[in-house]
Amino acid sequence: MLEILEINRQPLVCLLVGLSLLVCASLTEDSYGVVQSSLPGIITILLDTLEVSKSATTIYVLHCS
Repeated sequence: MLEILEINRQPLVCLLVGLSLLVCASLTEDSYGVVQSSLPGIITILLDTLEVSKSATTIYVLHCS
């Protein structure tokens, strides 16, 4: 049986907003600069996630019975 599910993007949006806020807060709170050194990777992940979420509108789930 094949089931088609619509993607709920709200949890993803909340996750990305939270991650963005943490990165912004690290500019003043992270005195060792750990997050700033990881910033290129974080931005890449954010953009990749955005691109995938825009292209995926449905999920096909195959149930084996």
